Amino acid sequence: MNKDAFVETYFRHFEVIHQNHVKNALDPDAELLAVYREKRVKDAPPEELVPVAREIVNRMQPPYQPLNPAEEADEDIVFEFIDSIESGGNIADLWRTVMLLIERAPTDEALAFVAASTLEDLIRMHGKAVIEFVEADYPRSARLRTALTGVWTGPGDSDVWLRVLALMDELPPEKHVN
Repeated sequence: MNKDAFVETYFRHFEVIHQNHVKNALDPDAELLAVYREKRVKDAPPEELVPVAREIVNRMQPPYQPLNPAEEADEDIVFEFIDSIESGGNIADLWRTVMLLIERAPTDEALAFVAASTLEDLIRMHGKAVIEFVEADYPRSARLRTALTGVWTGPGDSDVWLRVLALMDELPPEKHVN
């Protein structure tokens, strides 16, 4: 599969995930208030609160949205790429593909998805090999600078994360991805 087709597939897969999330999003405070009003739990003894808590949790679980065959095929292609990140494939090729995704993300939400999934995983799993690419492309890519603010630091090499944080500190908060 060529890079353009992969990018199109990746963002088509993102759109399915994003739409399912938006469609199934619930307001936890509103759900809690609704159950509270229905059940009048204010003065209930603890043993009566367990079923109420279960009802709240069940209401907040979005219904499973099965994928159609085309969406499943897209998911397989994206997961193959994720597997190549996990297995450590050719880091330079992986970096070029991640940069392609960053540069071509069609919306801020799509850019945030790339940042919080693909970019974050690549840095977390292969930080020492990737940080040089990040630092080299950072000055010339506004989209990378924005995407990097959507990466959460975590397990991995602490020296690498310190270098990532130093880059993120250079960007003003209004430019951060949500």
